[in-house]
Amino acid sequence: MLFFKPERQLALELDLEGLSLRLKPLSTTIKLMTSHRLRKYQRALENDIGGLPGFMALSVEGKVNYMIPIISQMNEARDQQNEVDFIAAYLTVMLLESISCGYHSTMNLVFSGMEKIAAFRWDES
Repeated sequence: MLFFKPERQLALELDLEGLSLRLKPLSTTIKLMTSHRLRKYQRALENDIGGLPGFMALSVEGKVNYMIPIISQMNEARDQQNEVDFIAAYLTVMLLESISCGYHSTMNLVFSGMEKIAAFRWDES
C-alpha cells in the first residue's frame, strides 16, 4: 500500500530540510542560546496548557490561537535577524503544526533539528 504525503506536508519537510542544513555551521554559542530558548517554549507549553497532550486536546481554533503569538515572535525575530529566537520559534511552530496535523515524518524532522541544537546543554542551576 502506497502512502502519499499531502502537499502541505511536503512543503513543511522541504523547509525543514533547508533549516537542517543551516544548523550545521552555526556556532556553539548560537546553539547554546537556541537550546535555552527552546526549553523556555517547552516550559511555557507545559505551564500554559499541560504540554503536548493539552495542546492536542484544544480545538482547531484553540491550537491556532496558541500558535499565533509564537508565529508573531518568529516573524519579529526574522525581521530583526535574530537567529536564536527565530530558530527556536520556528522549530516550536513546526512541531506544533506537524503534531496537530498528524505528520509523523515531519515531526521526526523537527525532532532531528532540535536534537542538533539540544546536544548543547545550558546550565540553569
